[in-house]
Amino acid sequence: MSSLPTGPDRGLARLIEEGFQARHLHGHLVLEHVPYLDAASGVRYGALAEPLAFAGDEVLPPESHVVWFQGDEPHGIDGAPLDVVHSKTPKELFPGFHVGFMFSRKPTQGYPDHYTKMTTYAAILMAPAQASDPRATANTFARLPEFEDGSPFAYRDSAAPRAGISSINARLRGQRIAIVGVGGTGSYVLDMVAKTEVAEIHLFDADEFVNHNAFRSPGAATLEAVTCRPKKVEHFAATYSIMRSGVAPHPVMLGADNATELEDTDFVFVCADHSPDVAAVAVWLRARKIPFVDVGMAITTVDDRLRGVARTTLVASDTPDAIAIPESVADDEYDANIQLVEINALNAALAVLRWKRHVGLILDQRGEDQSVYSIGMNAIANTER
Repeated sequence: MSSLPTGPDRGLARLIEEGFQARHLHGHLVLEHVPYLDAASGVRYGALAEPLAFAGDEVLPPESHVVWFQGDEPHGIDGAPLDVVHSKTPKELFPGFHVGFMFSRKPTQGYPDHYTKMTTYAAILMAPAQASDPRATANTFARLPEFEDGSPFAYRDSAAPRAGISSINARLRGQRIAIVGVGGTGSYVLDMVAKTEVAEIHLFDADEFVNHNAFRSPGAATLEAVTCRPKKVEHFAATYSIMRSGVAPHPVMLGADNATELEDTDFVFVCADHSPDVAAVAVWLRARKIPFVDVGMAITTVDDRLRGVARTTLVASDTPDAIAIPESVADDEYDANIQLVEINALNAALAVLRWKRHVGLILDQRGEDQSVYSIGMNAIANTER
């Protein structure tokens, strides 16, 4: 994902043809080696950047009129700061690329393509620089080195660049995640984790994917899929491998004898019905200080209505021993498969959020070890050290 994408916006190709140093980095169009004047009227070179939106591999027209600028504050030939500067906003736009300014110059009808947009801003910067030194130019016709952004995705992620969180999301790169149990809750955990930049997602479950699984997991399974009765891990690995690499199926349930399968993982989601085997996995992870989130639901019927709770427990290297993982579910009715797909999804969301707070993607203002959501009360009770 290093070269400029193709698509209906012919402007991207024109930038290259006219000698601009343009390339696609981490979901952004970057125009490098753009001359400008600094506060001392010296010619400097900076870079313009904007997020790209895609339909498949085709880039869409600009969604916004603003761009980011990497460099010092640009000035005019008279020594005054250029009025194109909208705000001074230092940030890391994507890994290794720091910007200090947002530019704003909005034409009445907006920008029809990325060529018009980027050359407009480049011209604003270049005019004072060329008045000082006619040799200053952004049109160098230099060939830029290929750049591999290391993304695990089969197509470009334009959601993170649009939100301005590419640098934050990239912190997960290289991580090896495991999900023990890909039933109702585990399958939703997979759906959320698959859309992060982790390198590997290992799925552990010995069961088959049949009708009842289709009604408590993301998406819509075909009749053929449930009739073939594939292993759950193989069904989900095939589904999510359409979008990304690194999803590995392991059609076994883990226990004391094979917990070593988790030896090299960075984080584990334990989403299986509690049994002595699953409890042994939690003990094994805890002993080796491999952080994990354990989830559980207990739903019962009362007067022809449902009530229950969904629990999320984080066990990290500093989690007190007093925070215990239950060895079995309190209510036998859970074993009769009383589950609500929305509670499966909520339990998964709470687990993934707890993981992201633990690893620092999201500010953790509470630091709780365990939370229990009450369905009927619509309330969360936190257990803190």
